[in-house]
Amino acid sequence: MNPDKYIKNYINGSFSPASSGGYLDTINPAFDTPHAKYPDSGEAEIKDAIAFAKKAAPGWRNIDPETRFRLLMRMADIIEQESVVFAQAETRDTGKPYSMSSSADIPRAQACLRFYATAILHNTITSSKAYRKATQFQVNRPMGVVAIGAHWNYPLLNLCEWIAPALAAGNCVVAHPSDRTPSTAHLLSKAAMEAGLPSGVLNIVHGKDSVIEPLMGELDGIDAVGFSGTYERGRDLAARCAENYRPVLLDTGGKNPAIVLEDADADQTVIGLLRSIFTNNGQSAYSTSRLFIARSRYEEIRDELVKRTQFLRIGDPLSKVTDLGPLISREHLERVLSFVSLAELEGGTIICGGKHPNMSEELENGFFIRPTLVEGLSPDARTNQEEIFGPLATITPFDTEEDVIRMSNQNPYQRSAAIWGRDTRVSSRIASELICGQIWVNDWIQSGRDSGHRLYGYAGNGTIGGYATMRFFNREASITQGF
Repeated sequence: MNPDKYIKNYINGSFSPASSGGYLDTINPAFDTPHAKYPDSGEAEIKDAIAFAKKAAPGWRNIDPETRFRLLMRMADIIEQESVVFAQAETRDTGKPYSMSSSADIPRAQACLRFYATAILHNTITSSKAYRKATQFQVNRPMGVVAIGAHWNYPLLNLCEWIAPALAAGNCVVAHPSDRTPSTAHLLSKAAMEAGLPSGVLNIVHGKDSVIEPLMGELDGIDAVGFSGTYERGRDLAARCAENYRPVLLDTGGKNPAIVLEDADADQTVIGLLRSIFTNNGQSAYSTSRLFIARSRYEEIRDELVKRTQFLRIGDPLSKVTDLGPLISREHLERVLSFVSLAELEGGTIICGGKHPNMSEELENGFFIRPTLVEGLSPDARTNQEEIFGPLATITPFDTEEDVIRMSNQNPYQRSAAIWGRDTRVSSRIASELICGQIWVNDWIQSGRDSGHRLYGYAGNGTIGGYATMRFFNREASITQGF
């Protein structure tokens, strides 16, 4: 499998350009240069994809689960076999280090397909009971045709986290990858074709996010929508879906706290914080961008964190020694830098980073920024309230459990939290009071593929992950059989 210079739409089992014939550039953020082109698609292509998906829906819905299992597993096998090609494409599109693409993103994507492929075999009657002179039971049925909008921070994984449960549940899919990261979606199309997925079951349409995303909420023929992206775009899409009584599951951001207790192990904590703040350059909805440290440990943890942050290596994403690559785009880089300036205006002190690094001539036009830590801001400062989605975190001391719980919950994005400390009684008390759906203690980001979690506030509007996402793509029906 080879990447293509000209990416195509995948509709009804074949590849095609946009009807306009237009193409748009995909930019490599490490060099600010185009490396591929994707179709400038619009309403015509989405309507075609919906029509073919509707035509394929009865056959896919009624196909036996074992066949769906084999097809999704075959797609996963192809991704695993072509993992180097997928990882290189992911790195070119996103700028994330190849070491991360190859060891985490691509393996997790194919593992996601395998999980839902296996889950198909257990998607049976949920309950039954005798009722007067009848037996009543519930069954799960697919929605029909579902639309998927994926974000750019984990392009293949995010796409698979929506597509796999939708297909497993028996739906046909019209998917739109982010216009910034189309390459691995195109490779996924090739994997679907090679695996023998029936025509029309999976359709992937490329184009500008601003053009394609609203159509998912407006056009007839779509029965449900799954979307990952910003809160603002998700809110707009939800409003369009509401006008059509169309179910939508949103995954739209995070501004997560990390809490360091008095008895936390210093080395374990700092290593954990470096991961939770700066993995993927902070471009993760699970990144911990608000740090709260017990006052008795504040200077110790802060100083060690600053020292180790300054040793993080920024450079060519393809280099084996690179810790942080560039941000996704020049626009996003300017946005993150604007928050550095805002933090200072709000009374914060930049204690490390916040500037462009000195790069080699080859990389001088890339979208690089030094990882940034800020202290001295109030919990209600804009820098502490708005999602920045970059390598910038604030640090604040706290005195009591009540204080840290209040400050942690004082944010509209209520997705996740991380706590470091030895006393499980204290961490459990705090965890029970945090308003978010996923909490790690002495850890970050690890969770089983089968576990889902609830999103609150601006983070989203439902439960995502595991069996929960597959249930969203099902219609439950209650059948009463008289006797």
